[in-house]
Amino acid sequence: MLKRFLLGAAPLLLAGFMTATPAAAQEGSGLVAKAAHEVRTMEDDPQMRGLLAHARGVVLVPEYGHGAFIIGGKGGEGVLLVRERSGRWSNPAFFGLGGVSFGFQAGGNVGEVAYVLMSPAAVRRFVDGNNFSLGAGAGLDVVTYHNGEHINLTGQDVVAWSNTTGLYGGADVGATDIAYDGRLTSDFYGTRDLDIRQALDGQVRNTDADRLRASLP
Repeated sequence: MLKRFLLGAAPLLLAGFMTATPAAAQEGSGLVAKAAHEVRTMEDDPQMRGLLAHARGVVLVPEYGHGAFIIGGKGGEGVLLVRERSGRWSNPAFFGLGGVSFGFQAGGNVGEVAYVLMSPAAVRRFVDGNNFSLGAGAGLDVVTYHNGEHINLTGQDVVAWSNTTGLYGGADVGATDIAYDGRLTSDFYGTRDLDIRQALDGQVRNTDADRLRASLP
């Protein structure tokens, strides 16, 4: 009886395992599609378009959320791409950004955020680091930029860009608890226990990433 039950249930169990991976992969594909749209938004600003053209890497966070009044969680899921020696952009790898924000925060806030990595040190921080922060004490020069501003962006390690809206208007775009998301990266490429370097070096491929790579200058 048990044998007949297991034989009958096997196709259903197998189907469950087979559908789990595509569903998980769709999460990453959706994020990559939103990231490509974010690049187009950034390039509406000529200064940001020029910055991207000389960037060594970029972290795109299409939906960066802030919490509620006074003390609120903030964070989102982002994709990292680095410029290869050939000048082309790498495959994306996924990162989670979390932490706690202190200050006057009336109401929630969600918008697009990007960290444009202008130096090898900034790229190494993401590729080699885990559970680190961008901000004071990070050992990197980080400057915040909003579209249309006239500020000196040369000599910076990281240029933080945001189109978030609200009472603090994207002024707080630092991030804490930045960590490589191996689960989402592995699901996106359909490979278990994928190392970040395997993803960035092109050892795996997902054609859904091609549009994002092509959108970057």
